[in-house]
Amino acid sequence: MADTIYLIRGQDLDITASFADDAGAPITIDGTFTVTSSMRSMQRCNDAFSLSPTVSGGNVIIHRATDDLEDSKYVFDIVLKPSTGSRDITTRMYLQLDQPITPLT
Repeated sequence: MADTIYLIRGQDLDITASFADDAGAPITIDGTFTVTSSMRSMQRCNDAFSLSPTVSGGNVIIHRATDDLEDSKYVFDIVLKPSTGSRDITTRMYLQLDQPITPLT
């Protein structure tokens, strides 16, 4: 079962992701890897948009504000591709956004 992250619109989505090889040893992600991540609404047929992941400390970092997200349910994944070899793709992860009680203005 995929993980769901619950936030209130206006809170930031902050993810630090690490990867492991087939033996379970941690993979130190560096400049030899390409990392991509995209998110799309589950309520509309919109195109996916990039989450612009970065690499820091050997991990994948995603930071995304949620103020401008219009829908309440999103799905995303992270793709890790070494310069040689096969890529790793996370399972789908979900973002559930609730409306704040107090307006964000």
